[in-house]
Amino acid sequence: SVLQFRGEQGVPGSRTRSRHRRVGTECDPSEKLGVHGPSAVVRGSTFCPARGTVGPVSVIQAGSLLIATPQIIDGVFGRSVVVVVDHDSEGTIGVVLNQPSLELVADHLGHLSGDGLDDERLYIGGPVQPEVGVCLSVGEGKFNIEIPGLSAGLTDIGERPTPNQRWRVYAGYAGWSPRQLAAEVEGGGWWVAESQVSDLLYADPSKLWQDAVARQRDAVAIFAHYPTNPRIN
Repeated sequence: SVLQFRGEQGVPGSRTRSRHRRVGTECDPSEKLGVHGPSAVVRGSTFCPARGTVGPVSVIQAGSLLIATPQIIDGVFGRSVVVVVDHDSEGTIGVVLNQPSLELVADHLGHLSGDGLDDERLYIGGPVQPEVGVCLSVGEGKFNIEIPGLSAGLTDIGERPTPNQRWRVYAGYAGWSPRQLAAEVEGGGWWVAESQVSDLLYADPSKLWQDAVARQRDAVAIFAHYPTNPRIN
């Protein structure tokens, strides 16, 4: 089936995020985007990889990088890398950076034809509101939500990129209710790290998880070559 962007197309805000919170359970865009598998599943307490060694919960902020630990399996969050674009007392919004779909941006957003996006893949930004197009922009320009310290942010998808901007378009986004993300971090589901601008439009998204883990401190870096399924390793 073909993904249809409908309703408000642009940047998720306070009007939408309060209604969609449970990441990996509210909605799953995998069928529409040609990526199959269940939503994120967290493995109880059987595996606790270097919990808290990259950064404590207190360092979660806009611009933080969330790296899924091997506790999270399958679905859009398995081996995912998420950039936090908004974090406050009302909750957290993020975009999954490394889950390309089988769809092309040009198949859904014809107004961007000729802007260098014709052959670009549409990415899965998260399980919340997969019918909403979210545009991550890097470079000088106006942002609806700016990511501090990265010269990047979310841009209105109804606009066109300027010559100084590079875009990547996502279907949906990730959202957490107040304290939900903190609980997942404390439970060993995510490593919290500093992001780099190169993470946002990584040339080979299939390698982003491994490369992001490898550059962390020793206790986490050893997991860079952790097998996807250790039972068959």
